[in-house]
Amino acid sequence: MRLNKRKSGFTLIEIAVVIGILGILLGIGIPVFRNSMANRQLDASAEELAASLRYTQQIARAEGSATLDFTRPPSGLAAFRGYSIVDSAGNIKRQSTIPSSVNLSSGPGNAITFNANGTTNAGGDITLSSIVTTRSKVVNIVQATGLITVR
Repeated sequence: MRLNKRKSGFTLIEIAVVIGILGILLGIGIPVFRNSMANRQLDASAEELAASLRYTQQIARAEGSATLDFTRPPSGLAAFRGYSIVDSAGNIKRQSTIPSSVNLSSGPGNAITFNANGTTNAGGDITLSSIVTTRSKVVNIVQATGLITVR
């Protein structure tokens, strides 16, 4: 009487098929993940910019005027991808950087100044666009009312 001993484990073909399937899934998943991360950075950058504009508006209402400046780098930095919030005395209240995957184009100019009543010197659109995907977000400032929206 012969005992049938069965060996456990995987054959080389089974392992090759699994590795092939994993390769296909990774090939599809990595670009999707990369685009998703870029979209999240774009959304977060737009919301942060809108919040910074609203904060600048609050400082202006309290102190008479305040400016969100896209050209004023922190001391010691030659290149700066971001913006600074400056009060009426010229003090920097807050600084934010823009991720390298996001481009910013300011329609209202290099600086947006809010007055004591919360209105601004220049309304318009600030466009943030992703360099990874084709998406963009627009932060709109209404000059007459100071209303700030993200679309």
